[in-house]
Amino acid sequence: SRLVLTCSLAISIGECTMPPRLPKRFNSTQSVRDSIAAAPTFKSFSDRALDMHDKAEKRRHADPEAACTMLRQAIQFYHQALEKEPEDQKSIELRFNLGVAYDALASTLRDAGTRNAAEQIEEALSTSSSIYSEILQMDENHCEALNNWGAVLHSLAETRKRDEALVLLAEASNKLEIACSLSPGDFEASNNLADVLSSQAELLSKDVAGNVVLSPESESIWARAYKQFETSMTMMQYDYDRVNCLCNWANSLSRNAELKQTVGDKQGAFVLFQIAAAKLTEMVEKQHYEPDGYVVLAEAQKSATENAPDVQTQEVGYSAVCNSYREALKINGTHPEALAGLGETLLDVGRLFLQQGRSEEAMSALTSAGEFVSQFLQQKERDEVALYNMSCICSLVGREEECRMYLERCASVEYFNGSNMQKWATDLSADEDFAGMLSRPWLQELLQRAASGQDVRLQ
Repeated sequence: SRLVLTCSLAISIGECTMPPRLPKRFNSTQSVRDSIAAAPTFKSFSDRALDMHDKAEKRRHADPEAACTMLRQAIQFYHQALEKEPEDQKSIELRFNLGVAYDALASTLRDAGTRNAAEQIEEALSTSSSIYSEILQMDENHCEALNNWGAVLHSLAETRKRDEALVLLAEASNKLEIACSLSPGDFEASNNLADVLSSQAELLSKDVAGNVVLSPESESIWARAYKQFETSMTMMQYDYDRVNCLCNWANSLSRNAELKQTVGDKQGAFVLFQIAAAKLTEMVEKQHYEPDGYVVLAEAQKSATENAPDVQTQEVGYSAVCNSYREALKINGTHPEALAGLGETLLDVGRLFLQQGRSEEAMSALTSAGEFVSQFLQQKERDEVALYNMSCICSLVGREEECRMYLERCASVEYFNGSNMQKWATDLSADEDFAGMLSRPWLQELLQRAASGQDVRLQ
């Protein structure tokens, strides 16, 4: 199914991505070969297009730039085949594969980060949309074309402003609902419909200015999306498909939870993040060898913990988060997101224990936090968040010289990155982690230099 959830792991549940689904594509079946046997030039271009298309699909993840070149060649061959197409033998399959090639080109351009990618992606998606429209004029019950057209309209909606995006999403929903009615067992169309409904609900939860305005209408569509994900799961035979669906379902729940968190509904956010974590728990049980899955689960559990109704629930939540990160590290002991996430979570645990006066437990948690963040910094020594976290840890455990070293390194990186150093200094001054260090002359000097815009890079 078309996936929006990301397990490249930018380390937040809303950014987690699973590999995107390839739209359904016809191969060069015997029926197609038979129908074009009388037109060898058409057959030659058609076969070359299919061959190049297959080669491009195999290169997409390893070398997206090369795959883009191959897809453009495949598209050229498809068009040449259409030019040679016998007038009385219009091929739906050929047009369908051409539409899929444009879909794949848009997706691969996004992965490759090509120059002017946005314009090229929109052009590819718009062309694909027109091709699916043509196919449905030839066969109005072509379920695969309806499915892929719905997915393309969803992708186009992501490039538009709110009102236009809502129109495109309504069209996408319509195409996918028809596909589902024509083929009730098609889990891909069902999953794509759930995905579209989630995007509709999210957009309807905000006004034109981007302010969150939850309403009965958006809540109703969220509920429809979750019901559709549930329906999709009952259709799936293979764990790979179930994993993707569960990942999308959790992403949808988390996006809704974030909206509730924005308007101060912590209880509503907590419940939705908890359900998202339950879906991801089911996901990792089906894919227990994949560390990224445990990292995504940990992030959902952490989001729930941050909205927990009481300290006891919060403490139990942090324990679950740490366990998930540790499961990831059992599989890959140097997994960077797991190291950083576990270190940051243990820092939060240390803070919680300090607030409760549990000093010994706090020092143990903070010491462990420092070990994991330090391991992460061995891989990414200029990560400003990890440098800041290490300075927090060192401040809380009273290691002043190390606190100074990490804070100066953090300031240097922030300055180099063009950050707002006045805001950085203001935020640091208000951070309770540095309450015991704030009077130190070296820290006052660093804050003054940062706030006044002076160069704070290390020499």
